Amino acid sequence: GAVEWKQTSAKGVVVTGCMAQRYAAELSEGLPEVDAVVGFERYRDIAAHIEGVVARAGLSMPPVVDVGSADVPFRPEWERVRLSRRHAALLRVAEGG
Repeated sequence: GAVEWKQTSAKGVVVTGCMAQRYAAELSEGLPEVDAVVGFERYRDIAAHIEGVVARAGLSMPPVVDVGSADVPFRPEWERVRLSRRHAALLRVAEGG
């Protein structure tokens, strides 16, 4: 888990996604090893949060980080490549370890 990662190779642990959005207070209180909890409404600020985590670890970020627009347009449905059969769909609710 996160504790073991931070004791070996990870410089920080950031929790994102719908669980972070919905249970931010519970996650930050119940998981003290987590350095940042960022819900999807704050994805635009995630770079600043990660920079803070890295700085607290005594490291620094590369001088330039360029990932493009935060508003990447989605392709129309008819241009998408289906990865599953027509009668099936993939749904990821949560991930744990």
